[in-house]
Amino acid sequence: QPQQPPAAGPSRLPSKTLDLMDDSRRAVAQILPNLWLGSREAASNLSLLKRLGIVACVNCTEHPHLFPKHFRYHHVCVADLPEVDITAAFEQSKCAQWVERQHADTTDPRGSGVLVYCQQGVSRSCAVTLALLLHLRPAWTLIGAYSHVKKQRRQVRPNLGFCKQLCAYELRVRGQQSAKVGRKGLEPVKGGTLPTPGLESCRRV
Repeated sequence: QPQQPPAAGPSRLPSKTLDLMDDSRRAVAQILPNLWLGSREAASNLSLLKRLGIVACVNCTEHPHLFPKHFRYHHVCVADLPEVDITAAFEQSKCAQWVERQHADTTDPRGSGVLVYCQQGVSRSCAVTLALLLHLRPAWTLIGAYSHVKKQRRQVRPNLGFCKQLCAYELRVRGQQSAKVGRKGLEPVKGGTLPTPGLESCRRV
């Protein structure tokens, strides 16, 4: 039976990190222990990224990378428009493979944290993060992943075109469809249920 992403628990980040994050609380959220989702505001805060242990960023904007001398970057260059095929851009850029390599790299003393960001941290970066979670967490369904991301960062809302593409993407890579597109975004399919709880610890910030 598929696993539901775990409920958010108390943060164990150092107090200095939490103090710094107060100013950017709405700009960044932790999705997995080594995966963060946020806005360009968060991605522009060099001190914050360093304190969070970020070593690499997935840039989902149409703008150049912000700190190429400090972090490794991967570009999923898309506009936030329903007709843009973000799942094709995700696959063609081999984003999942790139993120997996960053997570597997144990040679960087700073850690293995990856930040996925777009302008507002609401649509493009959320869509890419959901596609990533289908690869990084094989037991999670799309609707379960969306529920988890929504708990961690309440303002996320991929545009309806992206939502439709993600549903088709889940069906293609998983052979099942757990979500449908509603008026407000992704919703469980009729008769569907969220995955059952898993054991992994994730923190909300």
